[in-house]
Amino acid sequence: MDITQDTNTVYLFLFGVSILASFIDSIAGGGGLLTTPSMLLVGINPLTVLGTNKFQSSFSTFTSSRNYYVNGYLTDINKNKYFILSFIGSSAGTLMVSRLSDDILRTLIPILLISVAIFFVLNRQVKTDLSNYIVLLTPLIFLIGFYDGFFGPGTGSFFVMLFLVFKNQTLLESTATSKLLNFASNFAAFIIFAVQGYVIWELGLIMAVGGITGVGGRIRDSHSIGRGGLIVAGCAGYSVGDIFSNDYNDFPGDLIDIIKVTSAHEFFHAIQFGYDGWEFGWVKEATAVWMEEVHYDDINDCHQFLNEFLLNPHQGFNYDTAQGYGSYIFFSYLTEHYVDNSFVKNYWINSINYDSWQQDYSIQTLDQTLDQYSLSLEHVMKNFHIANGILSSNSELGEFHYNEADEFHLDQCL
Repeated sequence: MDITQDTNTVYLFLFGVSILASFIDSIAGGGGLLTTPSMLLVGINPLTVLGTNKFQSSFSTFTSSRNYYVNGYLTDINKNKYFILSFIGSSAGTLMVSRLSDDILRTLIPILLISVAIFFVLNRQVKTDLSNYIVLLTPLIFLIGFYDGFFGPGTGSFFVMLFLVFKNQTLLESTATSKLLNFASNFAAFIIFAVQGYVIWELGLIMAVGGITGVGGRIRDSHSIGRGGLIVAGCAGYSVGDIFSNDYNDFPGDLIDIIKVTSAHEFFHAIQFGYDGWEFGWVKEATAVWMEEVHYDDINDCHQFLNEFLLNPHQGFNYDTAQGYGSYIFFSYLTEHYVDNSFVKNYWINSINYDSWQQDYSIQTLDQTLDQYSLSLEHVMKNFHIANGILSSNSELGEFHYNEADEFHLDQCL
């Protein structure tokens, strides 16, 4: 190990990374795309990165596997056979990678990271039915196990795709099976790396605690795999970078306040991508800004976006992504007068029903969600525009007022 920075700071940083990575992994896979480069970044040598990563990942994949089993999703009758195949394949991959020098691995790991990301970017959806070629499943499980032992990031998504196309399992069943096989490959690699001395035990335990925290002991209906998993990881990685690698000189207001609302905004983007990463830009930004207001109502950084929105009432929500920032006020209007905060969650749940990759279904999704609350889009929009014309905090106006209208400071809009 060659950690060149303060150990406590490094451990705290990697603890946070492991929470985020495990949360991403439990939803869609791809958490290793955060932990591996983060550990290399702080100066840990490549084989120790791989060994310690397998140690901590064994805890989180075991926890996920157990949760899926308890909830009745781990149903594949051949799961024990697949477990053994993954275990053996990973052992072979680990033995091979451990024979490579640090210099070779420092060159190879970034290439593998980029290659895995490109693969998922070019393979947007998994719709092919390969059940007639089920004979290929056994060697492919071995090969993916080998890959996990040799490197690892993206393994969970590879396993999910495998069981979707070869066994026609549901997404939850495929994810459950993938977690079990991923535990097998992680544990096999960990044993070999540990024997060879490539595990930082205290760091591994710290990251394992973070990993179990990220899994959170819960299962949600996972709707993003493959490319979606990488998008979640990428978005979360961007969020971390945007929060911690930003001087915020271009933002008005107090620095701590800006960091607070940015954290709420960017983290909610990661949540959104766990549902539908292809939803139109306006609604991603509108609900992320809305989330800022929900968590930090007293900061009101979101008010800066209202001029652009209110000066262009003729433009629809889905006119462009920039319009979306100010569109948060629509969700604020809804939750002030008609619905509770569950509305936004239900919107994202409903977004799963549409293929947003090539077409914008955001308005259809909005209409569907409003219908669940016995509301019509036409009625809400009419009252919303009236409220925007009045812009008053007078509660006697009922649904034609905003609680914070007097704080909007929008003289140029009136």
